[in-house]
Amino acid sequence: MKRLLTVLLAAGLLFALGPPGGVAMSVAATASEYQAVPPFVTAEVPPLVMLVMGRNHKLYYEAYNDASDLNGDGELDVGYNPDIEYYGYFDSHKCYIYNSGNGRFEPSSVTIDKKCSAAGEWSGDFLNYLTMSRMDCLRKVLYGGYRSTDSSVAGSSSVVLERVFIPQDAHSWGKEYESVARDGYDISDYTPLELPNSGTRHLFASTTLSNSGDPILRVLPNNTHRIWEWVAKERPVCDNSLETGGGGHPGHPANHGEYESLVLNYAVDSNKFGSGPPPNGRIDGNGNPWGDGYSPYNSGHPDQQNYLTIFTGKLNITTAGTYEFAVDGDDAVEFIIDGTLPPVSGWYGPHCDCYCNGQPNPERSECTSNSPYKGTIYLESGEHTIEFRHEEAGGGDNYWLYWKGPDSGDAWGIVPSTSYSDLIQTTYALETSGSTITDYAVRVMVCDPSMPEANCKIYPSGTSKPIGILQRYGEPGKMYFGLITGSYTKNTSGGVLRKNIHSIANEIDPDTGEFRYQDDASVDGIVKTIDKLRIVGFGYPADGYYYYYHCNCGWITTRPINEGECRMWGNPLGEMMYEGLRYFAGKANPTGDFIYGVCPANISCKMRPNSVKYYIIST
Repeated sequence: MKRLLTVLLAAGLLFALGPPGGVAMSVAATASEYQAVPPFVTAEVPPLVMLVMGRNHKLYYEAYNDASDLNGDGELDVGYNPDIEYYGYFDSHKCYIYNSGNGRFEPSSVTIDKKCSAAGEWSGDFLNYLTMSRMDCLRKVLYGGYRSTDSSVAGSSSVVLERVFIPQDAHSWGKEYESVARDGYDISDYTPLELPNSGTRHLFASTTLSNSGDPILRVLPNNTHRIWEWVAKERPVCDNSLETGGGGHPGHPANHGEYESLVLNYAVDSNKFGSGPPPNGRIDGNGNPWGDGYSPYNSGHPDQQNYLTIFTGKLNITTAGTYEFAVDGDDAVEFIIDGTLPPVSGWYGPHCDCYCNGQPNPERSECTSNSPYKGTIYLESGEHTIEFRHEEAGGGDNYWLYWKGPDSGDAWGIVPSTSYSDLIQTTYALETSGSTITDYAVRVMVCDPSMPEANCKIYPSGTSKPIGILQRYGEPGKMYFGLITGSYTKNTSGGVLRKNIHSIANEIDPDTGEFRYQDDASVDGIVKTIDKLRIVGFGYPADGYYYYYHCNCGWITTRPINEGECRMWGNPLGEMMYEGLRYFAGKANPTGDFIYGVCPANISCKMRPNSVKYYIIST
């Protein structure tokens, strides 16, 4: 006796009406759970599965919205958490380098802890967190993902997956990173970026800049704004409005805390001019010895402007006692001994040196007669570590360290070179880097034979392709699948049969694993239909619209939308399920109110109008 197993799987429901804004199911579940054997697949007769899928705008929200409990611990997961495995087109345990010539990310190494340390590397797990939409996760679960490249030639680049189109409106999303202390991880472990400069954040946005443009990840480093000022503002969101130019002085520190931030951000190897013993062996002079324009000295030379000086070494005290230290310089200067904070002495903000007051005698100068330019500390005999800091914007510049105490005969004077050991002067460029956008196309090369993903299948021709539930159970004939989706024309009612329940093999080349529809326009089916789904009706300036939805859509707040209005809204899943039940009941034709014959004006149908006749295969 023949048996018919009727199963309706509301695939779109899992994403369109799932946990608010998140795909917790895709994170909490493990890879093995996605590969679990569905019930009844060992039966003699293959189960018949009708996929019922919504196609409204919520499928294009971010997969990870920072407002969901992804790991089931009862706490909202706000921001990236390395302990969570983020599902998506990128392998969470691979590192990737962006190939700007090919416009895609390419795997470069395998990582156990998701961290990537080589130059230019991005963590696949972090890229999934930044870039994946709900639709992308759904496509990967069902058939491995949307293939922008699907070649029959075996090799490392035979398949490239591409993120879905995201319009430059509220569907775009963003993330921000500030610090290890706030965010709980070091971003340099997961991206090519260094930690943000003090008072700034790295911003990330996922969007598309035109209807035919690449899906992109926009990276805006070292920016003073918050992410919502970029992605939640008046349209266009994720634009270039927050970019700032670089090259200027970052500002004079007004206190020790600001000086500390200045040193942390700019005293790095990439900014270093040079390092070595000071020319006269003491903290007494002017200019940047390791830059051009020093000898003969030219205060207008670029290397003699916008720089930071740090002296480090040891101060040798012969006679214990109370010592006074005074700083002088142009611009801000401070002196730290034995790491004691606050500094013994400091003069902050922009200023010239004390000598500009016409008082060359340090005993009578402003620096040695007033606080906070001078300070007092008791020192035991022996070595004491010191650090003297000086920063310069433009014009004249200089730096001096005075002392008064037992070793100076209780008279003010420059600390002599003989009192130092291992004194080193290091200078750094002190110019802001600016905050400019770098765009990355969200495409990734997968199934590289040298580093295949867990869901890659090798076909008889030698090509390796990413697969999902449809290939895993459909290609060997263990299950038969059909598809009903909503339509753009009848957006508030019904559902349309896109494929009769049948073998998925008629959509996939059995020798290469390619999707047949990419080479043969007459091939319709589940993969083609879901691949063609996207947000429609959003206009860009190039289309004659200014970032808004055209085609009979507006700000409708006092009534339900009507059929044909705002076509990305409306999600009649109940009626689609009803149509699926009619199908299994053996109805020969679709419900008349749900069908359509032509595409609406100014809207690309993406899918054919009703041309599929109802039938159930005989088993």
